[in-house]
Amino acid sequence: MDHLLLNNHFPKPGEPEGEGATEIALLLGERIRSYTGGNSSLKDVTAADILSSIEFCLKAGRNRKPGTEVCRRASAGRNLREDFTVGLERVKKCYADTKKLYVKIATRKLPVPLDAYQDTLDHAMPDFFNSYDPDYFAQEIPCAIDYPLAFDDMSLQGIFYIRRYLETLELETEFCRCFPMEQVLDFLNGFKKKHGWEAMDAPLNLLGVLFEQQFLSLLCGKECPDLWIEPFQIKVLNRYLSEKAPEDIHRMIARATA
Repeated sequence: MDHLLLNNHFPKPGEPEGEGATEIALLLGERIRSYTGGNSSLKDVTAADILSSIEFCLKAGRNRKPGTEVCRRASAGRNLREDFTVGLERVKKCYADTKKLYVKIATRKLPVPLDAYQDTLDHAMPDFFNSYDPDYFAQEIPCAIDYPLAFDDMSLQGIFYIRRYLETLELETEFCRCFPMEQVLDFLNGFKKKHGWEAMDAPLNLLGVLFEQQFLSLLCGKECPDLWIEPFQIKVLNRYLSEKAPEDIHRMIARATA
């Protein structure tokens, strides 16, 4: 098992000496014995996951401030075990900080009838914090997140992804909070009537639909924040745009988004 798992962990060009397969294997063996309580027998897929967790923590330990000369010198002065310890501590601290952030967001969540939004905060996030194992599976995300962000960073893993997800969700929520909640609920009710009840069950990003509505409102000559648009205003706008050249429409869009 170790031979198969560690084929890709020999030193690469530029890596400090001694960070090859032997040290990884020793650390992996220790983590497996710790996980199994002294019995080193377990499924290969579990051992592979523990190895991925080691790599995740090593990367966290070496890249506290990625790209800085200070970070490179500090990493060069530490051995693999020290990098792992530093990384694991960072992962656990991030977990504690992120849990506090989640509590803050959950207590201020928007009262909107979007199932994906509510389920993510009420169920998915608690599932994550109850199931996440930084010691052996730090790279995993043991929950299903249905609510899509307008700006999501899928390059991250584990607690670092959840932290970025919640930070972005907080920003998007504050944007949505700029609009009067009466208007937001009225808009969503109209959206539901137009697209059907299933629209509220779909993974709908609130910031995206509110931004589009506000953009349309600005084109109708209204101020921000104001989501209400009368039917006659849409008819006037359609007639007005139909008489405009494409370059004139582009200028109108530029002014509305300035």
